[in-house]
Amino acid sequence: MTEKLIECPKCGKKALFAEHPDEYEVWLKCRECSYFRGMSKEEWHKLENSPNLEEKLKKYYKKETAEGKDTAGRILCKGCKKSFEKKDMGPFGQFCKKCWYKFAIAILALMVIASYMVWMMLI
Repeated sequence: MTEKLIECPKCGKKALFAEHPDEYEVWLKCRECSYFRGMSKEEWHKLENSPNLEEKLKKYYKKETAEGKDTAGRILCKGCKKSFEKKDMGPFGQFCKKCWYKFAIAILALMVIASYMVWMMLI
């Protein structure tokens, strides 16, 4: 059985192949470089049957290697998935200030509801 070689998103050579270690997962390995990606059988089935497999693999690779930053040096918010300048990010640099405010309001509302429930139980 001949295996279908796909263009590797890391090195760009037609050396990427799918290995099926068991019935639940698929491993994508490159013969030329150290690229490796594991995925579920269902995820691979959807990806393999899509018309633009190599472009999607490149997109996944860019997303994996970006480490939360886009090419302009802006930071992606983990809440709203929009990119912001560093000055617009909240504490710890993971969420934008707008998302931090939303989280704070939600926590404040939960605290008010919880304190009301405790107060009603004591009366």
